[in-house]
Amino acid sequence: MDETNAKKRGWVKNAAIVFLSVMLVLTFFSNTFMNRSLAEVATKYVVSGEITTKIRGSGTVAANETYEVALPQSRTVESVKIQVGDEVQEGDVLFTLDTADSQELKQAEDALRAANLAYQRALISATDQDYAKEDRDIQIAREELEAAQAELNSYTGSNGLTLQQAKSQMETAKSVMDACQKEVEKYQKQLSNLSPGGGGTSSLYSQYQAAEQTLSDARRALSAKLLSMGDTYKSLMKLVVDDRLENAAADTGVKEDLTELKRLYLEYEYEKFAGTSSSVSAAQKNLNDYVGKEENKNLKAVSERFVKEWEPQLNVYMDAAATDGYIGFSGEVKADEKQAAAYTALKKLIEDVSTAQRERDAAYSSYLDAMSSDDSGEYSRVNRLLQKAQESLDSATTSYEKAKNIYDGMSSATTAVKEKQRALEDLLFALDEQKKQDNKNIKLEALDLQEKRYAIADAQETVEQLREDATEPEVKAKVSGVIGSITVTAGKTAEAGTTICTIIVPDMGYNVSFSVTADQAKKVRVGDEASIANYYGGDIKATLSNIRTDPQNPQTNRILTFDITGEVEAGTTLNLSVGQKSAQYDTIVPNSAIRSDSNGDFVLVVTSKSSPLGNRYVATRVDVEKIISDDTNTAVTGGLNAYDYVITTSSKPIKDKDLVRLAE
Repeated sequence: MDETNAKKRGWVKNAAIVFLSVMLVLTFFSNTFMNRSLAEVATKYVVSGEITTKIRGSGTVAANETYEVALPQSRTVESVKIQVGDEVQEGDVLFTLDTADSQELKQAEDALRAANLAYQRALISATDQDYAKEDRDIQIAREELEAAQAELNSYTGSNGLTLQQAKSQMETAKSVMDACQKEVEKYQKQLSNLSPGGGGTSSLYSQYQAAEQTLSDARRALSAKLLSMGDTYKSLMKLVVDDRLENAAADTGVKEDLTELKRLYLEYEYEKFAGTSSSVSAAQKNLNDYVGKEENKNLKAVSERFVKEWEPQLNVYMDAAATDGYIGFSGEVKADEKQAAAYTALKKLIEDVSTAQRERDAAYSSYLDAMSSDDSGEYSRVNRLLQKAQESLDSATTSYEKAKNIYDGMSSATTAVKEKQRALEDLLFALDEQKKQDNKNIKLEALDLQEKRYAIADAQETVEQLREDATEPEVKAKVSGVIGSITVTAGKTAEAGTTICTIIVPDMGYNVSFSVTADQAKKVRVGDEASIANYYGGDIKATLSNIRTDPQNPQTNRILTFDITGEVEAGTTLNLSVGQKSAQYDTIVPNSAIRSDSNGDFVLVVTSKSSPLGNRYVATRVDVEKIISDDTNTAVTGGLNAYDYVITTSSKPIKDKDLVRLAE
């Protein structure tokens, strides 16, 4: 029994050992397989150091002066006597041409035919002296004049009046109406004298108006003074308002912050002295809105106490500040000499306002007392006379309007007759002028025909010149130089005005140009020498000669132009670098580490994390901003730290959070 149990335990033990061994082997190979499937990356440390910048660019060598050969008319090229790079002298034959008619010659012949046709048409369309339309217009104008005259006769026939008589009747009716109007105005004036401000009280009313004006002038003078004093007066009033509000708070036992309440009351009190009615209303509304809030109910009690007990003492407090140099009562708040002097200057103006107010009130009271007498009987009598005068005026006005209507109708008809008469006369005059103009036109047409004959002669001359040019079989060089380009081949047609070859004039030198950013252009100066890379054709030198705006990108780019001297040919591509400046930077990474997407520039940093099977390496994105670059490195800012590992290359594409393995 014991032997059987022992055998069973041994079997279980052996099975467990085998199972664990298999799992260990599988885990090892699984880890190995997974590592082999990860992207292998190469890394570099983030370092600090210097970056040396240069402006680099490439361009094609071009001659400073190039002569373009073109033909005055389209011709077929029979043969080309030159090749690119050939040296030619003035007078050398460059091309031979076919002598067939060119397109330009055909066009010139067409122009000659058109000039002849225009001359023939001008002869046909010469002025024809036919005035049937003008005669018809004159007949219609005569009929309209007769109709206007009949309208005028209807007025003179019905009432037997001439226009002058109608005017006289209208003027007589107006005189009667004006007299009635004066009678009405007379009684209106009498009635006005019996109304408030008139009659026996008119003098008192004038005195009241004068006193009102004096008060208004005094108030304006005070306001002007207050506005001119500005902050000086306002600081004095602030002392007064602050002290009185603190007294009101003490009286009501309120301990809340009074800062905003003081500010609003100072604004309100100042506007009452120096502001307009609208600014006073606005300041008062701001104050009422503030103390009306539920959270400011204690401040409302302070405001009510202030208005009841302390606001009436404004002038008393201000006088104390001006005369004694302090605000007495509870505060003992000192007013400086400038503040005290400011208010002293106001006292005279304030007294003037008070005096004018009293005099105005007295004058108005006297006026009201005088108005208490009863003038109603006289008022009624004058009012009845006014009513009768008004009735007479109404009747006279009716008569005037009737006479005026007759006169206006006759005047309008008379004007219409004159206008129609003038219109008829204008047509008759125009016809006479037209006949004169036609005679002039005939002479002008003769001149035009002469001009067309000259045009025919010019077209004929052009045809003959082109025919003569078409017989010239050769194109010769007009300058000495090197053939830079040829744009036609034998058997092809060279269009008129199109360059068929260029002659480079070496004596004028060569240049190279390329575009750089505006910031790069600021780092160089005219006269700087450039280095030339990868050129083995001979000893040459490049000097910056011009910096100008790039017409393709005028806001951001500039064109650098270099004068090239030495053994060089037009059409050669040169790689130039110019300018050099070194600077120290804290964070520098290889150019190959910089990546970009729609969110900007970034690098992938290798970070590690522990696992039961060892360390795992993760590619982590860090956003950066590029400062400056050279051929190999870039200075950046961002979340990088010194000696971070940045990924420069990878065996396959990777992204943020991907697991990677380091190159061995």
